[in-house]
Amino acid sequence: MSDSDSDDDGFPEVPLEPIHRAAIDGDLAALRRELEAGVSPDCHSLRGSPLQILCSGQVRSSLDDDIRLQGVQLLLAAGASPDRVAGWETEHSALCNAAYNGHPAIVKVLIAAGADATRADADGWTPLHSAASWDHTDPGTGRKTRSASCAVALLEAGAAVDAQHRDDLGQVYTPLLWNLSSFGQATSYVLPVLLRAGATVDMALAEEYSNEWLGGAAGYRYLAKVHAAGGWKRYAQAHSARLAPIFAKAFPHARLPPELVSHIVGLWAHVGYY
Repeated sequence: MSDSDSDDDGFPEVPLEPIHRAAIDGDLAALRRELEAGVSPDCHSLRGSPLQILCSGQVRSSLDDDIRLQGVQLLLAAGASPDRVAGWETEHSALCNAAYNGHPAIVKVLIAAGADATRADADGWTPLHSAASWDHTDPGTGRKTRSASCAVALLEAGAAVDAQHRDDLGQVYTPLLWNLSSFGQATSYVLPVLLRAGATVDMALAEEYSNEWLGGAAGYRYLAKVHAAGGWKRYAQAHSARLAPIFAKAFPHARLPPELVSHIVGLWAHVGYY
């Protein structure tokens, strides 16, 4: 018997099975009951599968991250397909949803379960574009690193750093361009992750893309500095060379080898990221 989603949560009112309602509510007990009763973990709805729902913004806003993660693990253990797409947003896989909403732990669990980090929809949109869309804050540290952590996990799983998405107007966006554009959100952490992975900057630096709408002033200035230095690696090396002597003077009795000082500075100062 179907339930119906009548909540005014900004999503279409569509028929939902109890397993979908359990996913939206983050009700692990109900989710477990449905699975034990033989309901498919890939049960279709216009809102997507239970896994897609749990990884998306459709869940109740107060849902704890750990509960969301446990729900994902429960569905995967029951045989949910990590790459299944269904519903009215057919291109949004669970991996895309998790990356878009800044859930690095879930991104890693999905990848470990076989989710394809290279998967693109018909317009070229990939999970890495999703990770590059926002700058989610880690509640533990207060730093906006969650989206960057998603991007790192995706790149390590083989995501193409220069994958091309074409929007409805025919404009082409790599994850770097999407991150910089006014349609995404220029961030202080995802951008250097993409540059470190070898993202091509030529398109962003071309005259037609160098307007102020691209990345706001800060994002574009940072990109230009990295490009002028000869790439992210050289920019990071120059950054480290400037900071290492300052660190060495601050701790004159440390007597550390120069290469170790540079390594410590790289970790401490997030070298290359500014």
